[in-house]
Amino acid sequence: MTAKVDGSGLEATMASASTSRSAGEAQLRRWRAAAKVTAPVTLGVAFGVNKAYDRLLINARGGGRIFDGGVGTGEFSKPVVGAATPFVGEWLCQSGSFSGARCNIVVKAKNVNINTDLGYVNYGTVKAEQVDHQNAVAKGDSGGPMFALNWPNANQVIAKGTNTAIDLGAQTACTGVATVCAWRTYFTDITTSLAGYPGASIVTR
Repeated sequence: MTAKVDGSGLEATMASASTSRSAGEAQLRRWRAAAKVTAPVTLGVAFGVNKAYDRLLINARGGGRIFDGGVGTGEFSKPVVGAATPFVGEWLCQSGSFSGARCNIVVKAKNVNINTDLGYVNYGTVKAEQVDHQNAVAKGDSGGPMFALNWPNANQVIAKGTNTAIDLGAQTACTGVATVCAWRTYFTDITTSLAGYPGASIVTR
């Protein structure tokens, strides 16, 4: 997810602080594979890290688009046209560097505090579940976008959050790259993240 900080002209990638790899790095892995890039690439400098609320910014350019499709196959992008707070009962999708795009994920609860395997608590997350108990998220998808389709235009998306954690008690078969996958996920509300960086807003197309 790309945020723009007003006043400075800065564009930055909104990312997850729950992993030592930034969200931008995870998405970068997809871009590099598609472009057949093998040399190391520096995305940018991370700042504003807040582990408790699972957010950080990476000083990098962004295009206001997210990936859709599979991992390394059938990939394409869709424009982000805005950001909004998720609500209980809302149907969402997520785009992960390991899972690809996954949909039919329903918001079940908000303001959920979770204990992570990294030794700290993430506060105020959103709990969501894939309705058929198929893969919603995988280890390695952290920081990827949660989004809603902008009906009736399914070729546009609305930013809803960034992936925070996988529920190891809800494991299921993986899609995309084989790792540990689950049908229940916890994510950080994009509006909460933006509020943590005064003047920040989503870059749209």
